[in-house]
Amino acid sequence: MNYSKGNKIIASLGVALIFMPYIFMLIGVTFHIATEILIYSIFAIGFNILLGYTGIVSFGHAAFFGVGAYILGFTQIYLTPSAWISISLGVVAAGIVSVGICYLIIKKHGIYFALLTMALGQIFYFMVYRFTEITGGENGLSGIKPPIVNILGIELNFANSVYFYYLVLLIFVIEMLIIWRFINSPFGKVIQGIKENENRMKYLGYNTQKYRVIAFVLSATFSGLAGSLYAIHLRFAFPQLLHWTTSGDVVMIALIGGLKNFFGPILGAAIFILSKDIISSFTDRWMIIMGSIFIFFVILSPEGILGLFEKGKKKSLKEFLKSFKRYRLGKNA
Repeated sequence: MNYSKGNKIIASLGVALIFMPYIFMLIGVTFHIATEILIYSIFAIGFNILLGYTGIVSFGHAAFFGVGAYILGFTQIYLTPSAWISISLGVVAAGIVSVGICYLIIKKHGIYFALLTMALGQIFYFMVYRFTEITGGENGLSGIKPPIVNILGIELNFANSVYFYYLVLLIFVIEMLIIWRFINSPFGKVIQGIKENENRMKYLGYNTQKYRVIAFVLSATFSGLAGSLYAIHLRFAFPQLLHWTTSGDVVMIALIGGLKNFFGPILGAAIFILSKDIISSFTDRWMIIMGSIFIFFVILSPEGILGLFEKGKKKSLKEFLKSFKRYRLGKNA
């Protein structure tokens, strides 16, 4: 992506995000959905460090998302009502948990690594579900409060959905700048080399295990940030946040938007959250439809929506038809 094209995309994205809640209001969608899209974008962009750039599949990132949410809740309830301190501790806790998980499984690769992340993630889910006295069990953890800021005598209470949206937008922009710098740094180029050919990177003298650990921990830390913000958004933390299906959601978001494009997870989050909201208003079986959309992209367009646009419309259509033909031949074989 050249700089002029990149600048146009960033400018367009910025304008769209600034006015997104008001555009949504015109079509009957609330600020709540706009904020949820941003939070899941934070989650998915962080996750894409691992899947899209390092080539590591994880089905356990819900654990870090949920740890961020619950640690924020515990901090507010048992230590201090400060939302800023609780968000920080939620992020740090997710990072620490990811280091422990890495120590156990980082030597594994492929499907073994993915299944181990899911298994370890489910341990955290059952811990939250069973330790009712501490976590609230299936009833969840309530009493979470949004931050309040006093600027020059003007109090900003982020219980206001408009204020909170723009706070999340600010955090989202900061996260994007950090990850953009990370991906385009020499370190980022190494993890992309690991995705393409890890053995070759080893022969070049790189300690690939160290790079994989750092990518995993950084990805988990941003997942914890997203989880903390989501708990404030809902004023509530509950066990489903740690369930493997939440990990499946972020995998789906990344794949639909496009793994190889930096902005793909943002588009994926918007499509996923809006589709879920709209489809679920018509039927309780919305997961069947969402699953069909996911299968469509996995089989016929594995590079996601933005991957189609990057290759050009004609070439994309041609490859789409070839993929469909291969799928039909395989099905009839």
